[in-house]
Amino acid sequence: MTMKKTLVLVLYLFASTVFAANYKMVRSKSYVNFFIKSMVSNVNGKFKSFQVTEFNKNKDSVSGKLVVDVSSIDTQNAKRDKHLRQRDFFYVEKYPNAIIQVKKVYELGSQHYADLSITIRGITRSKKVEVRIKEGKDFYQASGKVIINRKKFGVTYGVLYNPISDHATVSFKINMAK
Repeated sequence: MTMKKTLVLVLYLFASTVFAANYKMVRSKSYVNFFIKSMVSNVNGKFKSFQVTEFNKNKDSVSGKLVVDVSSIDTQNAKRDKHLRQRDFFYVEKYPNAIIQVKKVYELGSQHYADLSITIRGITRSKKVEVRIKEGKDFYQASGKVIINRKKFGVTYGVLYNPISDHATVSFKINMAK
């Protein structure tokens, strides 16, 4: 590689890093919510604490990492939330975070998709999801839904008197701004 090509590559990598580093998550305009069915009652909830720890955006691609503090789960029922933090479900003591690694966001036709690696309870699974993207000079927003099979992440709890769906729907909107 010539010196000129090396210099261009270094400048490009530096510029991409500086560009991405200027973005911060706008917490007040972002959310991570979930919904799961059970026989007794359907449960809507949210995670109160999450952060984007990596965000890389350049002309051709977007990638990033969302870390969710699962102990911040809130279903508006303190007893249920306490149980969800225990070994039967999220096992917060051993696995305090769920991690969503966005490998890439891309356009296919008129739709946008994201290739994700989702880690819950130390188990990682890949998922491709449709996302809605809005972006401007100083902001980037991604929103969508991911259907997760809880049993594939080691959450196998269930009782006969209140069967829980194997599938949870996680909805999200993440706003990044300069």
